[in-house]
Amino acid sequence: MAGQADPIDRGRETLLRALREASVLFVLIGGAALQSHGQRYETEDIDVTPDRAQQNLARLADVLNRLECSLEVDPAHPEKAVSLPPDYFTASVLAQATVWNLRTAHGKLDLTLAPSGFPQGYTQLIADAEQRRVAATTITVAVASLADVEHSKRTADRAKDRAYLQQVGRLGPPHPTADTPASAPSVAHGLLRAYARREELRAARAQVADPQTTRRDRARALAYDLGLKAIDEEIAALEQSNGGPLTAQQRAELEPPNQAS
Repeated sequence: MAGQADPIDRGRETLLRALREASVLFVLIGGAALQSHGQRYETEDIDVTPDRAQQNLARLADVLNRLECSLEVDPAHPEKAVSLPPDYFTASVLAQATVWNLRTAHGKLDLTLAPSGFPQGYTQLIADAEQRRVAATTITVAVASLADVEHSKRTADRAKDRAYLQQVGRLGPPHPTADTPASAPSVAHGLLRAYARREELRAARAQVADPQTTRRDRARALAYDLGLKAIDEEIAALEQSNGGPLTAQQRAELEPPNQAS
């Protein structure tokens, strides 16, 4: 998509306006956030982290059900996207996965409930977010701070993230933030939370029968599979920072002792 000085991107404008007019609480992250901070970055989607409160997810679901959404399977092959029923999304459905990569009638929209480096999602990011006009739009929304976006990219450690960080001269380990200090206990806590989220996703995925016989079940299974892929990538990055998987000693120090009944 275009940079901040470029003409209005009507698709991006329409998506953001729909979210704002429905009073959906979210923080803009990813490439569009970098562009909105004046950084050079190529992206074709909008990445947002919504507030996970049930009422907010319900408002978000209502918007998504009007956007002719398809679930993206492979970014290189848009024809493989799975079309979703117009009543597919509810608050509970959205809460069942941490990542939703969607193609809509107005462009690509990625929902990331727990971005890399920010396991609590919206509540962490909103603390330092700024009200900014989004690049290539006339819309002002809460945009994650530049430090937070770059911290997330360091934590994700994908090839495109490293390329950007090297370009701006800020390649290196994740920097500490107020909510995510780069300390051993913080990494261990992140791992423990990530392990728990993975088990929740595995349990939810197991409830979807194989093979799936309806479009709704196929979409649910795919959403869980994509969510598991994303959490596996996050765990791999955290385990690298931790020097390996969470040890029994770390678990004992982090998990509360069992209380006798």
